[in-house]
Amino acid sequence: MEYWGLNKIIRHTDLLATALLIVTIVEFRPALCQQALDLNAQNLLAVELLQPSDAATVAAVHGCQVVRHLNLINHFALMRCSRLGINKKYKNNDNTTNRITHRIRRHALVVWAEPQVAKQRVKRDFGTTISADYLFFNDPFYSQQWYLQSGALGGHDLDVRSVWSMGYSGKGLVVSILDDGIEHWHSDLKDNYDPDASYDINGHDADPAPRDTPTNVNRHGTRCAGEVAATANNGVCSVGIAFDARIGGVRMLDGPITDSVEAESLSHNQGHIDIYSASWGPDDDGRTVDGPGRLAKQAFLKGVSSVSAFVLQCWGFCYLMYFW
Repeated sequence: MEYWGLNKIIRHTDLLATALLIVTIVEFRPALCQQALDLNAQNLLAVELLQPSDAATVAAVHGCQVVRHLNLINHFALMRCSRLGINKKYKNNDNTTNRITHRIRRHALVVWAEPQVAKQRVKRDFGTTISADYLFFNDPFYSQQWYLQSGALGGHDLDVRSVWSMGYSGKGLVVSILDDGIEHWHSDLKDNYDPDASYDINGHDADPAPRDTPTNVNRHGTRCAGEVAATANNGVCSVGIAFDARIGGVRMLDGPITDSVEAESLSHNQGHIDIYSASWGPDDDGRTVDGPGRLAKQAFLKGVSSVSAFVLQCWGFCYLMYFW
């Protein structure tokens, strides 16, 4: 089992990056990601190739179709193989799947291949907060954001105002929320919204707006975006910890979550996005151990070896997120 320590991956861009990491280690209430757990991952196979141009050849030989190439360090492509018959559960034990995958792996132009199977991912959410008497902004709910202020019981707060007073308010930083989408038209987000830090992996379009449901289950990403970059002093809602940062969102939790989905989210527009925020992970049930797959690791390596930094949020038992 390979563990990726935080000290191996995180590069802090400034004090705000540190605060963004620390602010989220609090009591949480998990919420199951909205995903079709009883469905397969659309018979997708991730294939590592010697050269990008080899994808069409490999697909044709094995009766598959190239869906798209992945923007990672090595040459990866997603292929749809209609005969895969990927098992509907998390463990892929279907004989046909194993046979086709093994045949593709033996191809001279192929380095590695693996069926894309949906993983269980759980959104990290907050429990009840406590009120405070501090009013630093005109935003009506700032008085309840005790964790940003000094004076909480036992010193369990960030006292981030001292950081703001030093001029660190997120200005010049771009943050992207990898989640179930964000309501970028929200009055507390629209002024800081950055479309270049946004994408819809689930729907394959540029708009990360969450899918509307009667139960409003896809609200998690918008809440996370507000915690990071809600506009200050606009008389609306609350204050983001980095209220001058640009904020975007990648919609990726509203569907089967595979290694390739995580990798595409983590590698979206690297070079423009400074901080990728992911407030979700495997089950916090005390018995689940999970980590990034081969494709997600490639996305991390590509980011930290070139231009991007990863500051990942973590609640509760932190390893049950990922140590990225």
